[in-house]
Formats: sequence, structure tokens, C-alpha cells
Amino acid sequence: MVATNPNPQDRELAWCRSLLEAITAIQQQLQSGTRHSESISCILAKALELTGCAAGMLANVSGEEPCRLTETVPEALPREETLAAYDECARVALQSGQHLISSDGNITALPLRIGNVVHGVLVLSAPPVPWADDLIVSMAPFAGMAAAVLRQFQEDLSASQVELVFDNLADGILTANGDGRIESMNAAAEQMFGYNADEVVGNSVRMLLPEPYARRHDEYLARYRETGVATIIGYGRELDGQCKDGSVFPMDVSVSQIEMQGRDVFVMITRDITEHKVQQQMVELERANSQTLELLVRIDALTGIANRRHFDEALTTEVRRAARDQDPVSLIFCDIDFFKAFNDRYGHLAGDKALKSVAQAIESCFQRAGELAARYGGEEFAVVIPGADLTAAAKLAEMVHERVSELSIPHGTSRVADHITISVGVASAVPGPHFDATQLVEEADRALYRAKGAGRHRVELAKPGGDLSKVGGI
Repeated sequence: MVATNPNPQDRELAWCRSLLEAITAIQQQLQSGTRHSESISCILAKALELTGCAAGMLANVSGEEPCRLTETVPEALPREETLAAYDECARVALQSGQHLISSDGNITALPLRIGNVVHGVLVLSAPPVPWADDLIVSMAPFAGMAAAVLRQFQEDLSASQVELVFDNLADGILTANGDGRIESMNAAAEQMFGYNADEVVGNSVRMLLPEPYARRHDEYLARYRETGVATIIGYGRELDGQCKDGSVFPMDVSVSQIEMQGRDVFVMITRDITEHKVQQQMVELERANSQTLELLVRIDALTGIANRRHFDEALTTEVRRAARDQDPVSLIFCDIDFFKAFNDRYGHLAGDKALKSVAQAIESCFQRAGELAARYGGEEFAVVIPGADLTAAAKLAEMVHERVSELSIPHGTSRVADHITISVGVASAVPGPHFDATQLVEEADRALYRAKGAGRHRVELAKPGGDLSKVGGI
């Protein structure tokens, strides 16, 4: 089975080539007028060769039951028990209309259908590695070819009718010669590109490709002519296709090179993945919207800095981290002095503008990882400072105090200055394992209250008696 190839890219390429060679072999059986029994044996033989399985069975459909046509069971396996298991798997797959993989991954039963009609079941076992859904799905073109043979067996189809069956395959299939000229196109490809087959046969594949893919096709073709190596070969390659009306769509293309009657033929299996791309974009959009929403619920709409919710989460996180690492964490509380009087004098629009300016000034003082400035509520702001003791936090608090004062926003009703000022309280702690973050908030709030009581427009630190360095310790 191809899955034993250690290189994923080589494995996919080998699988694509083997799949198309198997399809070609069965199709040649039909076109040469081979007896039905030989064509049916060819299906099972090619399926075993393709997958590397040691045993298998091909069944026709009689009424609603599988009817065994041919089987291969090695001597190492108990023949009757093995065939009974095959029959049961075939029956279940036929009833469900879906492929079946046994619980141990050793047996698979694959319904062979044309459209909605199942014409037989292919059962394969003893693979080199357990079966996987993606391998079964990739066998769809082979299953379609096998279904055509069984339908011919049932109704003695002509070669032209078999071609009609291939035209009903969902994937677009095109063949091209070594000069890059199209030799055939099935109905699915006609619908995909908007051309009739007679409009493209004999023309270069580049007519189905927009730039820059058309130019790349010419480069691949020139390299193939010079070296004899087809670098365009590949499985599951995404590129754009171009319709007759000039519209462009995304498609998945697998290209394989096979030899037919002594010459190289390139077989392209194409699939329009527009819907897949739309779904992918919707998922990405939903993810982006989710991230944006998450960001919005953490940002204060007026000032643009973190809101109270974000502050509470950050404080809890940093306190836990400090307790774990036995590092200090500090908290600064700021309050705009006489802000109600400012609003009464200058109006709420001016008040909102002032809040934004103060918020930006405070935030500009904190750039290190983990530091967070937030609007705590109304005209009050808070800053979490991980890794800073009370001395370091005091210096930052003085910087915040000066930066806001330097804004020089006129405040004619202030009793401490002719411009907007703030009062600041600072607290710090080295949390123990049972430390409660609200204790740090309360201590910073008490320091802020003292700043206001002492006349505002100043910075106050937590008192030594309120030192939290051992609070919550063992």
C-alpha cells in the first residue's frame, strides 16, 4: 500500500500515478472487447496491486444482496471464514451505501456506484497498514471505473456508454499530451470551465489558467521538453482556474504522468474548491470576529485603555505569578482631582476629552510586559506593575503624576492648581500562597484616600504599618 512510503510528498505522487494507471488498465480492458470475466478479474487484481492488500473479493448486486463474482484468499487465511466475513461486510456497505472499515482497520468494503445506483461492492483485506478514510475517498475515480465495468457486465454496455459513465464522475478529468495540448475533457470539467470539449481539445492547457499560472505552465512545459522530467506532477495542488467567460475560481489539481501506447499522457483530476474556500474564509472571519469581540470586552470604550474587567483579570494573574515566584507586585490608584466640578464648568464633552488625555498619559508611562493601565471607574484609574517593589512603584507613580500635570488641561474650578491634576496612592506586596488580591486593592485605595485627605495633587505610599509583604504568607 502506498502508505508505507516514508516521504508524504512522494507517497501522494506515487498513489496518484498508481491510481491513474489502474484506471487506464481497466479502461483498456473495456475498449479492447475483453470478456467480462477477464475485466472483472482485472478489477480485483488492480485493486489488490493498488492498495497492497493480500486478499479481496468483488461482488455484483443481485436484487439488494451482494453476489460474489471473484475472490482472492491466500492459503494462510481460513477460506470459508474469510469469505463469510467478506459477504457480511459487503452486505452492510451495500445497505448503508457508504464505505465500511472494520474496527481493527484490516477490512474495508467499498460500494461501487454510478450516480445513486450501486452496482457492486469491492472488499479488500490484509493491507500493509490499517485502512484510513482519506485513502478510501481518494479511490473514488477507481471505484467509478469499476462500477462502469459491473454495469457493462449487467447490461452489456458499449464503449461509448462507458464514456458516458465517466462523464458523470463529480471530479473534472482532462488529459493532455507532451506538448501540453488537451486531448479529452469529461462533462464535469466542461461544467467547471464552461467550455464544450470540442472547444478545448487540441488547444493548450494554458487557456484554462489565468496569470501567473498560465506562464508557469509554459515554464513547466519548456523544462519538460528540455529534460524529459515533468515537474508539474503533483497531488492536491491548489491553483486558480479560468472559465470561458474569464471568471477565475480556486481549484485543487492532481497531475499524473502515464504511458499509453508508447507515449506520455498527463492526466489532470480537478476539483472546484470555491465552496471550501468560502467556508475557510468564514471560519477565519469568525475567528477574527471572536478575537475582536474578546478585545472589545476588555477595552474601555471611552478612553481606549483596559477596562475594569481586564484589570481584575490581570491583577489576579500577576498576584498568582508573584506568589509562585516570590516576586513583588505593586498597584497604583489615580483619581482626577475635582473632576465633578470640571464637568460642571466645561461640560461632559470636555470631560470625556480630558479623560482620554489623562488615560493616554498614564498608559504611556508603562511599556514593560505585564504592566497594565486601566480605567477603574469614572475618573479613577489603576495600574498593575509586576516585579516592582514599593520604591520602584513610587518612582513610576511620581512619573504618572508629573505626566498628567504636564498635559496642562485648564481647570478653573480646581482648588489645587489651574490645570487638571491627579491624586495617587501606591501599595506593594510579595504575596504568600494565600494572599488575596483585594488586600492590595484596599491598601492602594487607602493610600489614595490619604492623598486626597492631605490636599490632593500628590502621591501617597502605603504606610509601613500597612506593609503587605507578609500578608497571606504561611
